[in-house]
Amino acid sequence: MATSSIKLRGNDKSLAGYLKSLPKKQRDIAEALDALIVKTLPKAKVTIKWGYPWYAVDDADVAYLMGVAKRINLGFPRGAELESELLEGAGKGMRHIKVASVDEIKPRPFSALLKAAAKLPPSERSAPAKRAAKTTVAKATAKTPSKPSAANKAAQTWTLATLMAEMERLGTAQAVKIYKRHGMVEPLFGVSFANLYALQKQIKVDHALAEQLWETGNGDAQHLATLVADPAQFTSAQIDRWSKGLKCYSFCDLFGNLIGKTGFAQAKAESWIKSKDEWIGRTGWSLVGRLALNAECKLPDAYFEDKLKQLEKEIHRAPNFTRHAMNMTLISIGARNEKLRKLAIAAAGRIGKVHVEHGETSCKTPPAVPYIEKMWARKKK
Repeated sequence: MATSSIKLRGNDKSLAGYLKSLPKKQRDIAEALDALIVKTLPKAKVTIKWGYPWYAVDDADVAYLMGVAKRINLGFPRGAELESELLEGAGKGMRHIKVASVDEIKPRPFSALLKAAAKLPPSERSAPAKRAAKTTVAKATAKTPSKPSAANKAAQTWTLATLMAEMERLGTAQAVKIYKRHGMVEPLFGVSFANLYALQKQIKVDHALAEQLWETGNGDAQHLATLVADPAQFTSAQIDRWSKGLKCYSFCDLFGNLIGKTGFAQAKAESWIKSKDEWIGRTGWSLVGRLALNAECKLPDAYFEDKLKQLEKEIHRAPNFTRHAMNMTLISIGARNEKLRKLAIAAAGRIGKVHVEHGETSCKTPPAVPYIEKMWARKKK
């Protein structure tokens, strides 16, 4: 089932506000962890950044709490420098521990880890990110990603903290409203894709940073993660871990495009199209469509003929946005070659109209046959 991170509600940017935003079970866990952190690190100061409580000692971030699904993650910004089998995550920075109940806290060595994290030597990566000042003039000016000067361009390095602060600066309330209409859930800043692509150009490829971005649970950060991740570095387990964070169709499409560039594309497609989860199922069918459109894909026609049969049988009872992806895949298979074109058009005739609920958006479900013919018309030009 897809997971979603919990962010504080309204404008109550305090620890109390964050705790109030959580369901009771998560709130109980978060309150117990907060008490433990305060007891273990009496000098720790808590601030709300990016919608979550962060704990800093001597102006260096030590830990954070994040509500995810039905648990709380106790996170360490520099967890990669700590030694513990409890820590999960990848890359050069953040790690976290999943806490599913209050009873799990006392038996585990959380206090020792917190003390070890507080004793790590100073690092620029651990410094709390400063929020960009927001003035009336700034709001009236089009927001674009910060660019290093020519002299410092070679030395420019993005960290999780600087990126999150930059995306918060770039986000707009209007974009948040639009994204939510398209199914995205908070936390998110509302960063335009134009700005995300501009950031991608500056970062290029950074798989470790992509892993950290994905782990935040922030919608904009996860979008950017799919743009800067390195397909060659993915493991099957990491792909499965990321797939559990899918929460709307835009994530599915960007994630599917990324996984389509890995060596696991066919295997994941086969697995995911069997899923009853709307988002995983959508991603699986999108992958099948990408395989069909890939001229370098050497799969035989029989593979796609089998998918047409499965699609025809299941499309009308599939979840809403899985159904949309199946319709798009029907079109993609029909564009692969002349033989599959005829088979896809015949299947579309038997399937009939595909109904997809797009909510408060102007999106529409394309009729398969006319779109297959349009794709062939473009091929002939």
